[in-house]
Parts: sequence; structure tokens; C-alpha cells
Amino acid sequence: MLSGVKPLTAAEALEGVDVRAIVHDLLKRGSRPVKLQTLTVLWDRIYGKPKQELSVGGGLLHTHTRDPRLTALSTEALEELARKYDEVLAKHALRDVALDGQQNQIESNTAIEAVEVESEPCQVRMSQE
Repeated sequence: MLSGVKPLTAAEALEGVDVRAIVHDLLKRGSRPVKLQTLTVLWDRIYGKPKQELSVGGGLLHTHTRDPRLTALSTEALEELARKYDEVLAKHALRDVALDGQQNQIESNTAIEAVEVESEPCQVRMSQE
């Protein structure tokens, strides 16, 4: 019944409730199971729930999936398709990658060589005042 209640709505509903009085009444007049449940809820809220052991069982299933259009092809047809794919890849993609690599630089620019430049000495005049 309260699963769809938002925290703000719940807080508004609890504003007028004397929680201390209710807990006191539950512990004083409640049955033993009610007292235990009340103490358990309070304990969990104050100190946190105790750690629980967790064990996970099962295994890992590895499967291969294929395009449904390929499942109808025979092994020979799939091998032929793979060969054609490799040919196209070798012809276009691998060639372009090889040409663009740094190790295959077509043109090399020489470094700028240092040149000695002589300049006239700079004269600084200081005025005497």
C-alpha cells in the first residue's frame, strides 16, 4: 500500500506522530514477536544491519552469435566470404594504413642549419647630469 509513497510525503505524514510514544508503547504492551521486531528495526537503523555471508554459484556460458542471414550459409560459402573479405581488406584498408605511417615518410625536410651572423657592437650612451 505504501510502496509508491515519496519520501517527502512520508515525512509530512510523520510530522504529527509521536514516534517515541509509539515505540515505548510497542515495547511495553506488545507481544514478544512485536517487541523483537521493534528492537530489530531500531537496532538496524541505529547501528546498521549485520553483515551477511553471500555465496555465488554458477558458471559462465560463452556463446557465439551469428547474423541470421549467415546461419543459412554452408561452411564453404562462409569460407569463401571470409577470403573475399580478407582480399578487400588487404587491397584497401591495410595499404592505406601502411602509407600513412610515420615510418613511411615520403619526403623529408632538412633541418635548418645554423648560420653565424656578425653584428656591430651596441653602444650605450649615458648622460651625465
